Amino acid sequence: TEKAKTPVENTAPVKQDSNAIARISDVPSGSIKVFNYNGESAILVNFNGDLKAYVNKCTHLGLQFNESSFIKERIQCPWHGATFKPSSGEYLGSANGQNYGLAGLTMINVRVDNGNVYAG
Repeated sequence: TEKAKTPVENTAPVKQDSNAIARISDVPSGSIKVFNYNGESAILVNFNGDLKAYVNKCTHLGLQFNESSFIKERIQCPWHGATFKPSSGEYLGSANGQNYGLAGLTMINVRVDNGNVYAG
């Protein structure tokens, strides 16, 4: 008599799908990941587990954020200090206290499936 084989569980981590912009584990809370979206630079932001993505252009002069642009629970432009709300992209004023009345960031829809993050 043959013994039934016990299925072996796959313990290997799930790899990033080639269409995904990131794995959730690549973007811990309080961080930014830069990615390419439709030929443009974009940023994925994790604020307390809430993932949002934006076109990577500060609305001041169109300069780009980087992966160090998450400062004091805000997205802050490394060039001139404009700050934005991570959960909505809303302009919050400049880090120096000035308010230049800038527009908010352009949001990109994201969804999470099986640990992968997708844009669009």
